[in-house]
Amino acid sequence: MPTSDRRVVTLGQLIDSGCASLQTGPFGSQLHASDYVPSGVALIPTEAIGRRSIRDSVLPQVSEETAARLSRHFLQAGDILFARRGVQATGLSAIVTDRHAGALCSTGAIRLRVSSPDVDPAFVSFWLSTPRSVEWIKAHAVGGVMPNVNESVLRLLPLELPLVDVQIEIAGLLGRMDEKIRVNSDVNNKLETLATALFRSWFVDFDPVVAKRDGRMPVGVPSDVFDLFSSHFEDSELGPIPQGWRVASVGEICELRYGKALPERSRQTGKVPVLGSNGVVGWHNGALVAGPGIVVGRKGTAGTVTWVSTDFFPIDTTFYVVPKANMPMSWISEALRDLALERHAGDSAVPGLNRDSANSQQVIRPPDSLLRAFDDLWCSMRQLRDHNDVENKTLAELRDSLIGPLLSGELTLNKAENAVGAVL
Repeated sequence: MPTSDRRVVTLGQLIDSGCASLQTGPFGSQLHASDYVPSGVALIPTEAIGRRSIRDSVLPQVSEETAARLSRHFLQAGDILFARRGVQATGLSAIVTDRHAGALCSTGAIRLRVSSPDVDPAFVSFWLSTPRSVEWIKAHAVGGVMPNVNESVLRLLPLELPLVDVQIEIAGLLGRMDEKIRVNSDVNNKLETLATALFRSWFVDFDPVVAKRDGRMPVGVPSDVFDLFSSHFEDSELGPIPQGWRVASVGEICELRYGKALPERSRQTGKVPVLGSNGVVGWHNGALVAGPGIVVGRKGTAGTVTWVSTDFFPIDTTFYVVPKANMPMSWISEALRDLALERHAGDSAVPGLNRDSANSQQVIRPPDSLLRAFDDLWCSMRQLRDHNDVENKTLAELRDSLIGPLLSGELTLNKAENAVGAVL
């Protein structure tokens, strides 16, 4: 595209020409913790703002009355939210979709609203997500210990805008990849929920046993698997359990081994995930444990259970699981999650999970035939999740490699479309 078809402007110039507006979220004096309610109108705080997306897991709510009082902060699709403060959050921005239209911009955010037919909000959002823009915001944030972004800073932020038709085409191409990543992630979340529901139905609520006792055929249980379930219960120290099953301790079904220290300065560039108590915390060129595996948080986010499909390196804030007596990792993973081990972590300044305490927790162990049947079903779901994870990683890497050159005009749309078409 000829350079004459592109223009460099600041957000301030767009605002002064009536093409956009900025609005800082309500001040602390307008919104208090006491205004939060269990269910109502969602607020979008700093911690909910990710890379172009809003994290649903951290959305507080306020009543309809409070929302009406803060009506100038209502969000609509196409609005862009900047995180206002925080070392990790500064530089991040997210576009509001139909999913969050009608929510409120919270105290820790600034809203950008584009109102010109010559500027595409989705394109602007992609531009703001580039390393170039993120680093610019970080570099111009006010304050060292707690960086803070305000409207004055954002007004100086530069944008490079091609003709609007080109903006829409670029945003559409990049959006296709984001949408595929979102769909894959939604499928994975549903598969995870399904796997947990299957475990609880078979091994916690004993639904097939109850159905067989009552002379019913349960929904969704293959007949050959249904034949493996008992039709009677017997007493145990945990209450009634299916006949032929037994109570076992965590220490009987697996060994919890300590991870190994691997400070950031000692890590070498590589593709092996480094696992901490809250999941992946980095990458290394060598594994400590062959995958697939299970990591349990020992310090910090103690008790958290993380599945790892590849070889991995668990650090010293974790345990990793070694199965005993041919117990399938799939069943152990779900059983440990169901135990909610985080409830057994100490309540010191840095919560910790004691290994002896974890080993003493009790589970109900089914016969080997049912373990194998569950493992077959669970692993088929896990295989699809792993496929989606790999595809998402490929798409994210491609998107991130294209986004800068494409938005700056260094890469043509045709070449970018060919690259995207090869993986979608």
